[in-house]
Amino acid sequence: MKSRGRYTLHTGSIFLYIKDGELKALADIDHVYGKCSGGLRENIVFLYSMMCELKSKGYDVVVVGKAFDDDLYVYVVDRVEEEKIVYNGLPVKIIGGFSNVEGFERMSWYMQVVDEETIMEAIRGG
Repeated sequence: MKSRGRYTLHTGSIFLYIKDGELKALADIDHVYGKCSGGLRENIVFLYSMMCELKSKGYDVVVVGKAFDDDLYVYVVDRVEEEKIVYNGLPVKIIGGFSNVEGFERMSWYMQVVDEETIMEAIRGG
């Protein structure tokens, strides 16, 4: 677990996105297979909140994520220049030019799909 600012993010890579109207997640193997399921849920909640807030501010969000080293990323459709913002005290890099999640999924072939039940359990707080 690594602490940054007011929030603590758990180790591991995870990315959230909406595909076909459903929230999806890709994460590293340790998270998906239960070695840190609590941390996985907490990271999902954090990233989902970030996604919702940025969408409410007008960003055309395609994917939000956390790299293994805790760097936070937001992939958006229209922005062409890389932008850096702060979300809840943490630096976030916004990267433009992503029009769909299929390309992102191909690029993230090494990650594992997080099951829908785990995603929804995290979002509902259960």
